[in-house]
Amino acid sequence: MIGNTQSKAARAHDSDHGGYFAGVTLTADRIIFGGQWQPLTGVSAAVSEFGGVDRRTTATRVVAGAVVAGKTGAIIGALARKKIDNREVTITISGPLYTWSVPVRGSEGRRAHAFVAKISTAAALA
Repeated sequence: MIGNTQSKAARAHDSDHGGYFAGVTLTADRIIFGGQWQPLTGVSAAVSEFGGVDRRTTATRVVAGAVVAGKTGAIIGALARKKIDNREVTITISGPLYTWSVPVRGSEGRRAHAFVAKISTAAALA
């Protein structure tokens, strides 16, 4: 059932076993991505992570530190390194009809793992 015609109990069940993350919709009996859907029976999901967070010194921080506090400020500015997030995270969902590769922002890795766990649980219950 769709919209307001769905009972409160059914909506509560869907929220317990459903969810939405990175363009993927999970319901109690199916998973939907990119306009395609498939039943949860036989679905598996995994997270792949590549890269990491690098830090580098920037000239702007060194100069700003020097302007504010002289040589000591320049040293502090050099130590205040900029973070560069080079992580790539992908959720791979394989099922009886489709295999999807879903890109996720590197900073969303923890949420990706939690969502994959939710998919796995829902698939086991299907």
